[in-house]
Amino acid sequence: MVTQSLYGDLETARDHFSEACFPVLLVDEALTILFANQQAAELFPALKLPDGLRTLLAAEEAAGCCHRISQQKHFKQNLSFLSGHTVTMAFLPTLGAGDQKMAYVFFVAALSPQETTPPLEQLLGYSSLGLSAQVRESLSDIFYALAAARNKLPPQQAVQIQPQLETINRSCYGILRDMDNITRRSRTTDPQGQKIQAVDFWSECAQLMDATSALLRGTDVDFHYALPSTTVCVLCDFSQVTCALLNAISNACLYGGPEATIRVSGKDLESALVVTVSDDGPGIPAGLLDSVFQPAPGLKKNNHVPGLGLGLNTARQIVTAAGGTMAVQSQEGMGTTVAFTFPVAAGEKTEDLTFFSNSAEYLQDRFSPVYLGLCGVVQPPLL
Repeated sequence: MVTQSLYGDLETARDHFSEACFPVLLVDEALTILFANQQAAELFPALKLPDGLRTLLAAEEAAGCCHRISQQKHFKQNLSFLSGHTVTMAFLPTLGAGDQKMAYVFFVAALSPQETTPPLEQLLGYSSLGLSAQVRESLSDIFYALAAARNKLPPQQAVQIQPQLETINRSCYGILRDMDNITRRSRTTDPQGQKIQAVDFWSECAQLMDATSALLRGTDVDFHYALPSTTVCVLCDFSQVTCALLNAISNACLYGGPEATIRVSGKDLESALVVTVSDDGPGIPAGLLDSVFQPAPGLKKNNHVPGLGLGLNTARQIVTAAGGTMAVQSQEGMGTTVAFTFPVAAGEKTEDLTFFSNSAEYLQDRFSPVYLGLCGVVQPPLL
């Protein structure tokens, strides 16, 4: 095992690790892969792609790694799989990179599952996390195959098969979104699976809405948002809240119809804040309103809306776990409104988030929550 830092350059990486019998990467602080040895490429073919490591990590895990690399910290990050085994990645900051922060990534262990029998709740949570990780691993191979297929074809043929590649890519994003919802549902029952901290809610929400607006600008969706400029502190895992809000926005886009207007608004109350997601679409039939929070494949008139139908169910579990509430009001022909409330944490001091610091970062990462949450509405990026 390496015990001291090495220089962060391709020549050093190749000299030391090209023939290593264990997987090694050299990445920058955005997790872009600058070097991957043969063992790494054999373990996960997607690691041949510059953003291949991000396909194996949840968005908040990737963001946490980026933050710690920028701080030049030594740390470990686990990848759990359905078999119950965990692949451990050790991050070692480099030397001599100037202003650019880099780190070597060593896949150092495959640990056996614990022999003790966990409680049923933990077992179910671990199973969903493991399943999500294994699906993410398989999808990373597909993303790599799509990029490789397009890059190897002559330009004219690449243009001809572009629609098919985009269809496959969107389907993969849809699966990734469903697995993300499943994982987040399990985290709501596991306090250790969440990163609860005091956040400046309206500021973070505005950055998310700004990124959402930028994505939807290229579609037929008429999207608007208006949020207070006050500083209000909420204790929550904002990566979870991000998923809940995007699920509601995605539903409004998919069910509101092509001519619907989507509006997100916020309001300060004395001890809570309220976020609403509204559309002026066809609304929900009265007979179905009581079942909107039940997991079920989505139906839009006679057209199937792809997905497992976990969006609002997952959102409510996330909001409830944060001490808030979620309600849906709808009237046929008048539209639908989803309302979230979150308790204000009076006297708390907001902390720096290690998730996403501004709207641009949501759009720079093609596997960020906005691309996953809105993949049924926008065309996800194809490398």
